[in-house]
Amino acid sequence: MTWATAYQLLHRAARVQRGQRVLVHGAAGAVGQALLALGRLAGLALWGTARGMHGTLMRELGAIPIDYQREDFTRVLPGGFDVVFDGIAEDGYRRSFAALKRGGCCAPMATRRGCRRSVACSPC
Repeated sequence: MTWATAYQLLHRAARVQRGQRVLVHGAAGAVGQALLALGRLAGLALWGTARGMHGTLMRELGAIPIDYQREDFTRVLPGGFDVVFDGIAEDGYRRSFAALKRGGCCAPMATRRGCRRSVACSPC
């Protein structure tokens, strides 16, 4: 279910394109890891937020790690991100799948998170 959700979020809801800059919040979780792995296959430039101890895992999955306890992700990339996936919520894959079925995007998060487009796994 988590990999199907990640695939649908990337390709159906966000319609990502090769080379886009993508931020995955909660990147060490199940959906986050699937988003990173599938995003790497899709040729995306990836960043992931998680605790510092998950940095190695995120690098292995093809993302630049951001320790959310020590770094401000809004300052990591001056031009901002093209797409932000938010998997922070507990039980994120069920919520993200529900958001996908609703048509998926949470516009207020796009401005709050400093990105151009946002697909939210957590409720707004």
